[in-house]
Amino acid sequence: MKIFLILIYLLLIGCKSEEYEFPKTIENFSIVSKDYSLALSWGNPQQENFAGVKILRKEKSTPLSTTDGTVVYFSNGTSYVDSQLENDVEYFYTAYSYDFDQNRSSGKSLSGTPTATIPENVMNLQATFSNNIIYSGIIGMQSYSLLKLKSILFLFLA
Repeated sequence: MKIFLILIYLLLIGCKSEEYEFPKTIENFSIVSKDYSLALSWGNPQQENFAGVKILRKEKSTPLSTTDGTVVYFSNGTSYVDSQLENDVEYFYTAYSYDFDQNRSSGKSLSGTPTATIPENVMNLQATFSNNIIYSGIIGMQSYSLLKLKSILFLFLA
């Protein structure tokens, strides 16, 4: 009797694995660094039973399972901006595609580091001076000071 039940079980498992196509991994998983955020994008698998993508984030190491990290995205789109992050900190992501039966693909991982964006060209910077007054401020993440001595204008970057 036990052998008969085992054979039926193996037959059923064998039939399911031949007929059923498990979710494929996402394609072209990429990341673009922004100021205090990371923009993730990917291509979804072209499968009939595709339901969505689940993306997890961790600091210091790659998420190794669907419960290892913070879920930052769980839907069926192809992009997500992870915001309110710290600049100069590396974040690790793993993305899994899902089907409607909650089967998942193997994960696809990458990492990225948000960085401050500094403008390349500053135009139309104006300051009004009386005597030798210093004008200072911040452009992007760069501090600067302007000092006028006689007819010479000095720019100091901090």
